[in-house]
Amino acid sequence: ADFTNFDAGVDVPSMQTKFVFSNLPDRTQFFFKVQALTPAGYTDDSPAAFAETRDDFTPTEVAATLTTGCVLTVTWTAPRTPVLQYRVFSEYPGLPGGVQDLTGSTATTFSPSLCVAGATYTFKVQAVFGASGSLLSRPSLAISVPVTVPARPNPPTLTAGPQPATSITISWAHAPLGSAAADAVVT
Repeated sequence: ADFTNFDAGVDVPSMQTKFVFSNLPDRTQFFFKVQALTPAGYTDDSPAAFAETRDDFTPTEVAATLTTGCVLTVTWTAPRTPVLQYRVFSEYPGLPGGVQDLTGSTATTFSPSLCVAGATYTFKVQAVFGASGSLLSRPSLAISVPVTVPARPNPPTLTAGPQPATSITISWAHAPLGSAAADAVVT
């Protein structure tokens, strides 16, 4: 069956808040929306909810998140068949073929070692069963790592005092070591 343009079109009783779709094909993505029928007519669509059916071997629902700095975390749903470990594929422009990392565990979360500021990544996951592996999962949504800009240091504290005759002396503290300040400008 072709589920490319799957339309559930199911009417459910007004008190019902759950519906189960059965006999869907393995490894297929679906999105669902709900409308309510009111005396004034149908409401707008709800936000879409996405789900993917699983087969016995392939990881699904791969997602990537970015935490502080440049730390990426990839998560996925395990297949029904027990696995030895997973292989995570990191892909981003400029790196043909991407990077493959073996997780070394059956955990369904992994933080790749490669993270480059300014890069956009997608991830796929493969279950490893000894010498063989599953099909690759569908890719995660793309995630971009922002380029970090050094914070501007606080302006120096300035003091000014009168001097004899026609001069004024101003002074300030140096910018902290390691800050981006190079020169001072007096105006």
